[in-house]
Amino acid sequence: MLKPRCRLWLQKGDTSVFGDGRAGLLRAIRRRGTLSAAAAELGMAYRTAWLHLKKMETGLGYALVERRAGGRKGGGMRLTARGERLLERFDAFRDTVDKDLRRRAKEFGL
Repeated sequence: MLKPRCRLWLQKGDTSVFGDGRAGLLRAIRRRGTLSAAAAELGMAYRTAWLHLKKMETGLGYALVERRAGGRKGGGMRLTARGERLLERFDAFRDTVDKDLRRRAKEFGL
C-alpha cells in the first residue's frame, strides 16, 4: 500500500526558518535539556544543530530556547514559551496537512 508523504517547512521571504527537521531539533532539546545531547540523539554535529537553532531564532526574530550557562552542574537549555507555542502550532498544522494529504490521496485512488 502506498503512503503519501510530504516535507513541510515555513519560509520568511526566500529563507526557510522552520520545518519538520527543525521541529525535531526542538523536540530533542525539550527531551534532553542540552543542545549537545539533542544533537547526539539526532546523529547531527553540535555545530550543525547550533547553526539550525541560530537560523530559526534569527529568521523568526525571537528566542526559542532559554540558555543556562555551565558551572558545577553544567549548562543546559529549555524551550521558551514562544518556542513551545511554535512547536505546538506547527505540530497541529502538520497533523492537519497529513490528514488532508491522506484524504486527497484516496480521492485520486492512491
